[in-house]
Amino acid sequence: MNSLVVKATVRERDGQRCTKCGMTHEKHLERYGRSLEVHRLTPGSAYTVEGCVTLCIPCHGPEPRRPSGQRFKDEPGTLHRVSLGAWGAVVEELARRRNMTPTQLIISLVSQEAERVQLGDLPSTPWEAESN
Repeated sequence: MNSLVVKATVRERDGQRCTKCGMTHEKHLERYGRSLEVHRLTPGSAYTVEGCVTLCIPCHGPEPRRPSGQRFKDEPGTLHRVSLGAWGAVVEELARRRNMTPTQLIISLVSQEAERVQLGDLPSTPWEAESN
């Protein structure tokens, strides 16, 4: 089960409410413009239904985090989301202007740079892998 499915399952299990303060999904969307967050009870671990709870942004903020630089062992092919902060808006705008998704834009730019520095054979993109 990928992390997006796990997160959706956790939110559903928790009744679409923050498990600390009870804020509803609707109220969270209205207030913060995004879904309730899913917190891993063991910082840095993989997302599992049993190992996660639903939290709102204010309740999630003070929760423990994994130490900087510490990673958990990934399963092969595991995808991770990263926060780009303010750069996210720049990536989204550039992608929109090029009629691409943000993922396509990032892979395109990284591929161009990898070719420029003659990095060698590049892996197929996720959309190329799906079509094979």
